[in-house]
Amino acid sequence: MKPIKARATRALPHGTWLDVCDNSGAKVLKITSVLRHKTVKGRYPEAAIGDIIMGSVKSGKPEMRKQVVYA
Repeated sequence: MKPIKARATRALPHGTWLDVCDNSGAKVLKITSVLRHKTVKGRYPEAAIGDIIMGSVKSGKPEMRKQVVYA
């Protein structure tokens, strides 16, 4: 039996614009920070699958736009 990779690739760097797939009213989200992720000095934080991020809503319903939300 082959072992599986236990570490997820961090493919979503700081500043990435994401398409939102839920019913909150947001359409596009920009990653502003990755919670509970430590890096070395000068390196941008990156997110992987299952990470909690903070982001600002760039497009969507008018009441959701320009808000900072957890995702």
